[in-house]
Amino acid sequence: MYALLAKAQRTKIAVTPVHTQKEFELFAKAVLPGGEWCTQNKPQFEGMACWWSAHADGKAVFYKLPEHLATYYAKFSDRRLTHKKMVESQPHRQWNQMRIHSHGHHSKVLPAIEIHNISRAAVSATESESLDMMALDIGYSHHSTPTPTPSDESIMDIDNEPIASSSSMPLDNTGTLSGQLGSAAGSAADALNLLRPSANRKRSKKIKEKSCSI
Repeated sequence: MYALLAKAQRTKIAVTPVHTQKEFELFAKAVLPGGEWCTQNKPQFEGMACWWSAHADGKAVFYKLPEHLATYYAKFSDRRLTHKKMVESQPHRQWNQMRIHSHGHHSKVLPAIEIHNISRAAVSATESESLDMMALDIGYSHHSTPTPTPSDESIMDIDNEPIASSSSMPLDNTGTLSGQLGSAAGSAADALNLLRPSANRKRSKKIKEKSCSI
């Protein structure tokens, strides 16, 4: 495999990322304290790539680009920092580790809530009950002042009056949500009547013509 890769790359030895055990050991020996490329900051990866090529044998160590060494250096530094933190926190974690790994340790966990047992019918019933209660609360506030039902004459005589809207209709005895919605729609219709008197007159003429033809 490495021979085919080297042939495709037109190199004597294949160029690969750091991936073998011998390469891991060679890299750690080079960048750790006492190594040839141990510095306070990042090493100079171009020079390190040339140094690495001198140790390549085509069997366990292969050529590296500076980008390969820089990428692995970042991973190596993160792992080394993690290991350092674990060692420093060992005295603080020791008691908890002993307790967790003890055979007498038992964790107390609350039982899970079985939500799947709740049926759709129960959810629908709860929602409809909430809507009915809200409708009743709204309806009681309007039942104190009932509005009289308009007669047919008051509806037909609309030459000088605006069109009768659903706001003049009384609410039903149960005070349902539909009655309240009708009242709100009637208020909007009354506002439109005040803003559009000419449209009301035209509409009243059409209604009169229809009533005469009947």
